[in-house]
Amino acid sequence: MELVTPYDHVSPLSDEALEGFILRRHLHDLGVAMRDGAVVTAVSEDGVTGYGEFEEPFELAADVLQTSISPTWD
Repeated sequence: MELVTPYDHVSPLSDEALEGFILRRHLHDLGVAMRDGAVVTAVSEDGVTGYGEFEEPFELAADVLQTSISPTWD
């Protein structure tokens, strides 16, 4: 499993509750890869493609894709 986020790190809101590091450490210990600062540019039946923080391209093969959006607060 790999989590892809455009944020500086996975679950930045958890940092406000002082639980962000603990959560990310737990995910890491479970073997969950985390790709920070990434933008997905295409989704196909085989997976996703995009680019990372420094515009390096990536491809991730996937059998299942779960998407999530965050609201924008004014």
